[in-house]
Amino acid sequence: MKPTKFIAGVFDDPVLITRAARKLRESGVRVYDAYTPFSVHGLDKEIGIKHTRLGIAAFLFGCTGFCLALWMQSYMSWSDWPMDVGGKPNTFVVPTYVPVCFESTVLCTALLTIFTFWIKSKMFHGVVPDLFDNRQTSDLFILAIDSDSHKNHSAIEGLLKEQGALEVRHKEFGKNHTLIQ
Repeated sequence: MKPTKFIAGVFDDPVLITRAARKLRESGVRVYDAYTPFSVHGLDKEIGIKHTRLGIAAFLFGCTGFCLALWMQSYMSWSDWPMDVGGKPNTFVVPTYVPVCFESTVLCTALLTIFTFWIKSKMFHGVVPDLFDNRQTSDLFILAIDSDSHKNHSAIEGLLKEQGALEVRHKEFGKNHTLIQ
């Protein structure tokens, strides 16, 4: 796998990184990603990240949990261990099924959404994180641009410094997303 080269602009203010991302997009430069110690409102739109489909997946996981609970209760009540309580026939009674269906829906939605997020964002055990700077997890904001897709590196560096970047770095990531210094 060929190493990927990045130009990283380091900022100390969330307003500056948002303005820089907007200016880069207006100039036709595609921003690869932004790394921030906390979420910055509107930055995802400025760098061109599309709306996530995790909500759709969570809804489908909830439907799966509801259907599994309904099937499990029906199977247990009618086939596996039918009980005749008070001489009444075993019929489908909605109020008795509600608590288990609700809890199963919430459980499946929560667990499967968490696992989907971990897999999609590659946050599972053993993955080395992509860190442009160790300070990005505490007080700095990093704007990363894929330098292979843009030829005029000096113009990008100038634009980042013009927008308030503290420093502009060139980083290279190799196989398995490990940092090459």
